[in-house]
Amino acid sequence: MKYSDRASAGQKLADKIPSEWGIDAIWGVANGGVVVAGEVARILNKRLDVSFSAKLPLPWNPEVAIGVVTVGGKIITNQGMYRKIGMSYMELQKITRERYSFLKRRHDNIISEDILKPLDCRDKNVLIIDDGIATGYTVIGAVRDIKSQQPSSIYLATPVIHSDALNRLKKNFSDIIGLIVSESRVFAVSSYYRSFPQIGDRQVRDILKENRQL
Repeated sequence: MKYSDRASAGQKLADKIPSEWGIDAIWGVANGGVVVAGEVARILNKRLDVSFSAKLPLPWNPEVAIGVVTVGGKIITNQGMYRKIGMSYMELQKITRERYSFLKRRHDNIISEDILKPLDCRDKNVLIIDDGIATGYTVIGAVRDIKSQQPSSIYLATPVIHSDALNRLKKNFSDIIGLIVSESRVFAVSSYYRSFPQIGDRQVRDILKENRQL
């Protein structure tokens, strides 16, 4: 199964969100996840916000994450992995600084407090959406930031997820929906889409602004 693009994947995902979840607000993971989340929010008539987190990749394989950093400064790492492969703590810190700098620029490009004031999630049922999940570290970063706002429940939905990530994430969410659960040893989110372009900061900002005008 392949999705035409992120928007069509969001439309399919919206049909599978259980009404009993009682979702109050939706958070898309920047940047690609916001396109999927935007469609879900439009169909379900829910408010949309954006979560900023960036995976910490292996220097020689950017598809493999050894952790994540959030725009709020939270750092979650798989210490066993980076030590096992012989990466030093200094190397990890260098990668973290680089990724945080990138993440902060992205945040500042998209967010303007006067136009895109963050949603209040206290005592709300929140749904996090990404366009695909390989390791799960990016959404772990997202859920850590959102938990600080003390929501009632946090759910996760995605068009495609690897089974290892699904097992890793279960303890972080009230429930999870993955339309496709892959057990492939060679896994790439992009392979499940016919069109999977890079999503620019302006496009994310436009999706958020359009949602806030509903």
